[in-house]
Amino acid sequence: MTYETKWRKTIAWLRRNFPTKVPVRVRRWGISHCGHTDGEYDLKECDHLLIVVRKGMCPRCQIDTLLHEWAHALTWFGAAAEYEDHSPEWGAAYANIVRLFQEWDYGKADMH
Repeated sequence: MTYETKWRKTIAWLRRNFPTKVPVRVRRWGISHCGHTDGEYDLKECDHLLIVVRKGMCPRCQIDTLLHEWAHALTWFGAAAEYEDHSPEWGAAYANIVRLFQEWDYGKADMH
């Protein structure tokens, strides 16, 4: 399976299994908006969240960053989101995403 296929399958899997309160758009760019992070998220015009992942990282790091940022998207409107980037709520969401992602393994188990 190519990396591009894994990238698209991961985004579809996240949308299906971890729906967010507002739509999420995902982009990969050469550098992040602020130039020093591997990934970031932002609320755009109150109608969607934007996740940006830096293209310069290895493919696995890009997917890891996407999972990390998706946990932020899930907890964006949570009680602690205004005060803490990596709150206990975010940690629980991230741990759940990573655990289920490892079990899913791009749907390989479904092929047996």
